[in-house]
Amino acid sequence: METQHKYAKDKFDPDGKKIRKKGETYSKKNKVHKKCATLFQKKVEDTKIENENWDVLCKYIEKLHDLTVIPKSNITRLKDLRAGFETKNGERIRKWRTGPDFSLMLDAYVLSELTIRNSLKNKLDGSNDVKSINYCISIMIGKLNEAFVRRRNRERQVQEQKLNKEVTIIEEISYTPKKTNSNDISDFL
Repeated sequence: METQHKYAKDKFDPDGKKIRKKGETYSKKNKVHKKCATLFQKKVEDTKIENENWDVLCKYIEKLHDLTVIPKSNITRLKDLRAGFETKNGERIRKWRTGPDFSLMLDAYVLSELTIRNSLKNKLDGSNDVKSINYCISIMIGKLNEAFVRRRNRERQVQEQKLNKEVTIIEEISYTPKKTNSNDISDFL
């Protein structure tokens, strides 16, 4: 049973879903077409993973610097690093998720942990203000390329191990031992 508002051209089914052409519906709440539902679900899952990685990075930074809350300007700097920027006509234009992801930043922090601890102890005298955290973020940014190379090498090793397992299985199946015939002289020639 379809209902139609007397002033609107939109039709709704009894569940409150809007009916579009040829029976396509979408929910009023999410406003996602059935065709786009899988893409929308993938984006939701990616955002959930991104938020979990962000939480892990924040907890690591708080523990490293002995903080209760990370200052807002440092959070902004990390988020801007994640977003990535592009310069067009002399203006910085913010992109969306084109920079290094938060898990890569965490790997870079772990790589540069000794340098950060040394600089906190000697150069920064144990201060936990915005400037000292920015200094440590700059150290982390210097290690991003190395962390990326290590991640790529790990992925390559995992793929090679999978391929090696597949190859050994195929070799075990296709291996047939040679029959030896001691009476045949042609094997020696």
